[in-house]
Amino acid sequence: GPESAEVKGKPEVKLEQPVEFTCSALSLPPAKITWRINGTVIPGQTENVLILDKASYKDSGKYTCEASNAVTGRVATSSSYILSVKEEIDEGLSDGAIAGIVIACLVAVGASIALFFYCRAKVPVSSPY
Repeated sequence: GPESAEVKGKPEVKLEQPVEFTCSALSLPPAKITWRINGTVIPGQTENVLILDKASYKDSGKYTCEASNAVTGRVATSSSYILSVKEEIDEGLSDGAIAGIVIACLVAVGASIALFFYCRAKVPVSSPY
């Protein structure tokens, strides 16, 4: 070994949630694991489980694990595993708030039209004769 390496985990997590990836590769003796994000080695991560305590936006990206066996000299790299870290978005305004804004806009437009006709009626028109 190692035979084909495989990464398993969640493809999407919320901001500041824990993340866990597992790398599996058949190997005798057990393979040494190297983790990469976007092609860059993650230092200090040599276990088959990669744990991120609190996911941040910088943790989004393409993860791969590389399994190597010093005895056989073989290296197996996993297919890419993409992680997205997302923030939960608030639903927005309630139906009542939207209705209130629409009514306020209609009242403002009506008041503007009424003021226009009121001011127009007050302007004296001089006779050309």
